[in-house]
Amino acid sequence: MFNRFIDWFCNKIWPLVDSQRQILGIQLDITNACNLACVHCYHPHHKNQGALTYEQWLQVLEQYKQLLKKLRMKPSITICGGEPLLCSFLIPLLENIRKYFPFCDLSIQTNGTVLTFDQVVSFKKLNVSIQISIDGPNSQSHDLIRGDGSFKKSLDGCHLLKTHSIPFWFLAILSEKTAPWIPDFFKLAITAGASAMNFTRLVIEGYAKQLFTLNVDRPLEGKHLKKALKDILEYSREYNVPTETRGALWHLIDREIGSPNNVGFAGLIISYKGEFKVTSRASMVLGNVLHEGIEKLFLFHPIMQRLRKGKIEGCGQCRFFDRCRGDR
Repeated sequence: MFNRFIDWFCNKIWPLVDSQRQILGIQLDITNACNLACVHCYHPHHKNQGALTYEQWLQVLEQYKQLLKKLRMKPSITICGGEPLLCSFLIPLLENIRKYFPFCDLSIQTNGTVLTFDQVVSFKKLNVSIQISIDGPNSQSHDLIRGDGSFKKSLDGCHLLKTHSIPFWFLAILSEKTAPWIPDFFKLAITAGASAMNFTRLVIEGYAKQLFTLNVDRPLEGKHLKKALKDILEYSREYNVPTETRGALWHLIDREIGSPNNVGFAGLIISYKGEFKVTSRASMVLGNVLHEGIEKLFLFHPIMQRLRKGKIEGCGQCRFFDRCRGDR
């Protein structure tokens, strides 16, 4: 009787109190292979050695399902890479995800250059949404980062998605180099039919370390970052194109927006090798889920516990920690 009451409370009442906390999101980096070599990529290489097999990913899904059941939380799954569209078992994996979690939010992060008709048909059937990486508002700027011809191929992929009424949105890297292009990114989103134009800050990991060392590009900081975030909001409103404002620092721009970072609290990342990570944009690995298990690493790893208690360098003592919870 008590367990039934708890289930009823978690499913019916708790979402009215806090609709976000009931979701435990997971990012599955199902491959490290990629057809591009973007100059700002945070991966140090695109070798796929040691990658999990299809059967091992099914084990990961089973572990995730059991953790959700224990915590009485709901799933949200993001498929990432490398370039996930290159993964030979992508569609069977998506089909199994839908068997496990029929109604969960399911999305794929891709560069969109190798999207095929057959994949799009499957995405439509399986109710999958798509994030397309766009790092310049035109072929000249985008191809300089992602390689010759990649802009056209990405937009061709967008056209294929739009034709089949599959929702997609854009994500661009925000840096000193790309900040002046913010209004043009929003114009491109309108032209291509993207549902949103989102941004994520440049991270000095992997290939991007060389950009920083050679002074080719660098992350925005201080007043320059603040201006860029204000510009994003301004053009989002001007062009009526939504933009993602969850996560760190947004509440400093407008107190009505922003929400705490959920990684470590209600989010986790599994690498292509089965490594448990707090973020895909840093090299720190906390363990391997096939050996130690998702539940043990998520709930009991000392770093995860310190993170949830706010005992993390640079963030734990900040007066905005409850609003932000830090960034990578």
